[in-house]
Amino acid sequence: ATGGMPGTGGMLGTGGMPGTGGMPGTGGAPGTGGMPSTGPFALTSSAVMEGAMVPAKYRCTGPSVPLSWTAGPAGTMSYAVFFKDVTPGGFSNGYVHWVIYDIPSTVTMLAEGVPAGYMPTTPAGAKQAPNYEPMPHYAGPCFPLAGTVNTYEFALYALDVATLPMLTMSSNGAAVQTQLDAHKVG
Repeated sequence: ATGGMPGTGGMLGTGGMPGTGGMPGTGGAPGTGGMPSTGPFALTSSAVMEGAMVPAKYRCTGPSVPLSWTAGPAGTMSYAVFFKDVTPGGFSNGYVHWVIYDIPSTVTMLAEGVPAGYMPTTPAGAKQAPNYEPMPHYAGPCFPLAGTVNTYEFALYALDVATLPMLTMSSNGAAVQTQLDAHKVG
């Protein structure tokens, strides 16, 4: 099962987080973001609000946005967050901005500024996949094309394994997505 916030974002755009039980919204660089919850498994943020500008603090090289969620369905053994550009027809469609997985099932939030690196110090046990740069950290929306609008998606996954199999520190977003799809609860 996934929970999230769909939306849009980019240079003068919008962005957010889709998924079932999620939070439609917008957010970008600059942009808007959102999170009205629509189900029991919901992802929220104190920094990205539906229809509001994504604060400049979380764009480009800024820290990761703070996120929190309600507990996943029965059988949840870990969580993952996947943040990507989903702009229809855009040159950056599919760009992976952040993937963090193997988040223990006892954790229901990510504080602002998750440290960079394959195995960040917090949350303990979590791993990050390389983003489009390709570096294992949050890469905020940051497009140099004035006047463009991009669409982003933060998707939260509840997973049936504590550790996703067949992934290494060089596994890209597509490899992680394959494992997320194979192990989502629900």
